[in-house]
Amino acid sequence: MAKIRWILLALLILMALNPLAAADTGVIEDSAGRSLEVEYPLDRVVVLTTPAAELIRAVGAADRVMAVSQTIAANEQYWPELSQRPVVSGSAMQEPDYEAIVTMQPQAVISYGTHPAVDIQAMADVLEPAGIAVIGIDGYKFDSLHADTALVGRLFGAADAAQEFTAFMEEIERETIRRRERIPSEARVSVYAESHSREYRGHGKGSEWQFILDSVGAENMLAGFDQAFLDVDPETLVQENPDFILKEAPRGLPMGYGQEVSSPVEEALAALYGRVGWQVLDAVGNENLYIISTDLGTGPGKFIALPYFGRILYPEHFEDISPAEYLEAYYEEFQGVPFSGFFVYPER
Repeated sequence: MAKIRWILLALLILMALNPLAAADTGVIEDSAGRSLEVEYPLDRVVVLTTPAAELIRAVGAADRVMAVSQTIAANEQYWPELSQRPVVSGSAMQEPDYEAIVTMQPQAVISYGTHPAVDIQAMADVLEPAGIAVIGIDGYKFDSLHADTALVGRLFGAADAAQEFTAFMEEIERETIRRRERIPSEARVSVYAESHSREYRGHGKGSEWQFILDSVGAENMLAGFDQAFLDVDPETLVQENPDFILKEAPRGLPMGYGQEVSSPVEEALAALYGRVGWQVLDAVGNENLYIISTDLGTGPGKFIALPYFGRILYPEHFEDISPAEYLEAYYEEFQGVPFSGFFVYPER
C-alpha cells in the first residue's frame, strides 16, 4: 500500500501541473444504488466483468477499454480484441492490481455493483482518491438490465445504440409473452430447475430462472420458496414428479459459445437419466431432460433464454419462433463475433 500512496502522490502532482481539458460531468446512479459524479463520455476504462464488457461492446465502445480481467483475456475466441489488453485482475471477484490501474490513469473502473463476492465500495475507497471513478454495472439481472444498458449508453455517449439494444431485448420478451398467452392454464407444465453448482440444488422463487419460467408460462416446482437457490430432497422431487427437468450446465462442461456437441455433454445427460430413483419420473419416461448452457440467461443477452425455454417446454406454441436467430443477431450484430456453438442439449 505504501507504493500505491507514492503513485497517488505523483499523479496528483502531474494533474496539477498538466490539468486535463474540461469534460462534461453528471450525477449517475450505478447498479449498487450509489450516486456518483462522473466525467463522460468515457474514453479510457478498465472493465473487470464480462457482462459489462458485453454491454460496452453492444453500444460500440469496446475500443475504449484499456485493461480487463483474466476472465475476459482468457477467451480469445469470444474477445479477439479485448483479450489483447493488459490484465489487471484474475477475475472480478478478486482484488485488482491497484498499482497497475493507477499507473494507467483510466477515467473509470467498472465491476459488479451488487454481486455478493465484489465489494465495490472498497475498490472505490482505494481508487477514487486518484481521480478514478469506480462504477458498478451488473448487466446480468433481468430487473435491472435495461437500466444498466441505458447507463452504459449515457456513460459512453452511445444512447441511440443502447436504445437499439434494449428494443431488441424488449421484442424478444414481447414475442415470448404473446405466445405464453395462448397456452391454456390446464396445459401449463411443471419444472424442476437445477443449478449448475451441485446435484439437488434447485432454482427457487428468488432466482433469475424464475423470471424465465414465469415468462414462458411454466410452473417452477420450487416457486413456493423465496430463496434464489435451495437444496431439494430427492424424495420430494419424486413426489412432485415434474413434467420437465432442466439442468444448468455445471462449470467446465463444454457448452455455449464456440462449442460443439461432444462426449462429455452426452455423458452428462446420460448421468441425469441414470440418477438413482429417477426412473419413476414422468420427465425421464417422456425424455424431458435438458441441459442448459450458462451462456443463456447469465449476461446482457439473457432475454434470449426465454424463447429457448419456450421451445423446450411448449414446442407447439413456440414452433414459429427461432431462438437461434435471436442468438445469431446478438452475437453478430451486437457483439461483432461469428455465431457458433450450442446452448441446449438435446438441441431443440
